[in-house]
Amino acid sequence: MKTRRFRWLRVAMISLVGIGVWLLLAVTGLLIALGSDSGTRWVLSQIPGLEVENGQGSLFGRWQAEQLRWRGYGVAADLAFPLVDWSPACLITLTVCLDELSVAQTNVEIQPSPDET
Repeated sequence: MKTRRFRWLRVAMISLVGIGVWLLLAVTGLLIALGSDSGTRWVLSQIPGLEVENGQGSLFGRWQAEQLRWRGYGVAADLAFPLVDWSPACLITLTVCLDELSVAQTNVEIQPSPDET
């Protein structure tokens, strides 16, 4: 009876350690991806409806682009020369520290819902 209990406990511990290692690797990979230009481009390309022209920089610091377009949920947003410069270290204190947030021109269009006449 004791060997069964210890076997179950051993399997549970190995599973928990495996899940912990997997989560640590996933978070580390995401942090590395967001810290580089190519990683930032890849992460932004995974967002449905988002188009970025000439994006430069990292989402963990200063990022800018010539044009940012997003289409989805009945909203169309076009931003010319968006710039975001922030300090991700502030997230440790549960605050967002924006050093600079600017856009040269903004155009947001909201599509009428299908039930509106």
